Amino acid sequence: MATKKRFAGFQLTEEQLSRAQAVAKRMNISRNRLIGLLIDSMEVESEPSIKINLGQNKSTVPSGFPVGFFFTTKVDGKIERQGKVTGTNGDTYSVQYFNWIDGEMGSEIYQVAQVDTKEWSWHQTVNDMNEAIAIANGWDMEQV
Repeated sequence: MATKKRFAGFQLTEEQLSRAQAVAKRMNISRNRLIGLLIDSMEVESEPSIKINLGQNKSTVPSGFPVGFFFTTKVDGKIERQGKVTGTNGDTYSVQYFNWIDGEMGSEIYQVAQVDTKEWSWHQTVNDMNEAIAIANGWDMEQV
């Protein structure tokens, strides 16, 4: 019999956990975050959602995406910038970047074409973004 682990009132087999880990890795999020997103989407039946393409994977996110979502960008596999989408105008996103020196949100708003965001990692909250950054850098979560 397969070993099962309990998450939020339901049990998963080791095979299911392995598959979740593989999907989460392709989406550049933690396995627990992926499971949390799936649980959240199951509980919210009346909220409209849209499909976004994340490579070969598809994920359901709340309508209004990407406004209010946080993101990180990478160059050569290392996080280069982090920010938040503050608005959209057609296929252009208005974004603000965090300052690397003090961690505060910058005051300038930049326009980024949607096509230029295909490689961005998306996060629903600043805590999710910080967790992903900590994991990517091998930091202890208590340091964040």
